[in-house]
Amino acid sequence: MQKKVLCSALFLMVLSLAVFGQAVSAKSLPDVPEKYADMINPLIEEGIISGYTDGTFKPNNEVTRAEAATMIGKALDLNGDQTSSSLFTDVDASHFASGYIESAVKEKIVLGYPNGEFRPENSINRGEMAIIISRAFDLSETAEISFSDVAGTNYEVEVSKVYASGIVSGYPDGTFRPDKSINRAEFSIMMYNALNPVVDKPQPKPDPEPKPEPKPEPKPKPEPDKPIAVKYVNVTTSLNVRSGPGTSYAKVGSLYRNNQVNVMKYAGDWAQIQSGTIKGYVHTDYLMDKKEELRGIIAIDAGHGDQDPGAVANGVREKDLNLDVAKYVQKYLEAEGIKVIMTRTDDTFLSLGRRVEVAENANADAFISIHANAATASANGTETYYSAASLNSRAADSKQLAGFVQTRLVKALGTNDRGVKEAGFQVIKNTSLPSALVELGFLTNQGDVKILLAKKEEAGKAIAQGIMDYMNWKE
Repeated sequence: MQKKVLCSALFLMVLSLAVFGQAVSAKSLPDVPEKYADMINPLIEEGIISGYTDGTFKPNNEVTRAEAATMIGKALDLNGDQTSSSLFTDVDASHFASGYIESAVKEKIVLGYPNGEFRPENSINRGEMAIIISRAFDLSETAEISFSDVAGTNYEVEVSKVYASGIVSGYPDGTFRPDKSINRAEFSIMMYNALNPVVDKPQPKPDPEPKPEPKPEPKPKPEPDKPIAVKYVNVTTSLNVRSGPGTSYAKVGSLYRNNQVNVMKYAGDWAQIQSGTIKGYVHTDYLMDKKEELRGIIAIDAGHGDQDPGAVANGVREKDLNLDVAKYVQKYLEAEGIKVIMTRTDDTFLSLGRRVEVAENANADAFISIHANAATASANGTETYYSAASLNSRAADSKQLAGFVQTRLVKALGTNDRGVKEAGFQVIKNTSLPSALVELGFLTNQGDVKILLAKKEEAGKAIAQGIMDYMNWKE
């Protein structure tokens, strides 16, 4: 999943929130909204934002134009020295923000009023903040938005830009409320989203458009042979499939515990079998009539959630697709007797660190994070990541897990196989568990979107099968 990574200067922007009050420990601020504590408290603990001298956070306090100019000025390293004179009749040279106001105005980030006033104590609204951020960080990419109260307003283009960058989102009723004053809680959420970009993945290169080849006239397919029995593989590691009924024949593939095989015929102690695309012979000692029950705990993470929508393109929000597929993974794993831990089961938000904690605290045997990609309209396909951050068995197991899941997904979806790749994403790097991050497809590609919307259950089933392939291989 590729999404925009904000300019590093945006990190500095939040430092200016200290102008609101005095540094206070997050644990001592009783009025931090519990719903957003995972976003606000880390900013407080890092000294990025502050509480007030009375020991409160005051999440509903409004942000003024002077405070906004100060924040932007600090973010862009503008001159904040108090001026000897002022450009505006209502900003005294001794005003704490006079230097930043003058610098921000000269950079055309914020503007004064025609009557010569700046109105420093006026509150800014959500639409004005969108304009300020868009100008300050030269945002250019836009996204299609469906807010019912933005079209035709002075804020439309800038709201589209900050929405495309993943900084803000709208309200559940489909509005953005551009004229609503922005408060400290809302601004903190924006800052958290800026500091934790939706994606810090390597940008994929657009795939070249395939050249159409003439299709030959299809030949009638012969009727397939019907199997005489269905068996299951019973091995502790892997079972070699041979080209003929004996160990002297060449190896043509491998099977793992609980893999289902169709027996086509017997040749002494050997059985001619077919399992997926693998055809060959295995010894009958390694076949059993019933599947052996799998045991283990698997953590499934549906990426993004709540105010963090992930990629948004072609009418699809990534957070919704991720959750739908994750629930199908849960369904198919639990049907096999495997315990499943979900980091989220509804439209809620968890920080990246919290997602890892959920899996670790459950003593899970493996961790899978489900996402969807975004880039250019031509980029397409499915890819799965693992982290090689530690040179131990966890890294090797993670690579195997990613490989099994990728193989199953590409076969089930029929998407372009972009392969298994190594990357240091936080949710798969900062965990002791074998882990993989799945990119189902590109929401910015109409072909991929059509497949993903039509095959959510197939995707979930394929991921579950890949996990079970890994468990069979591991055991």
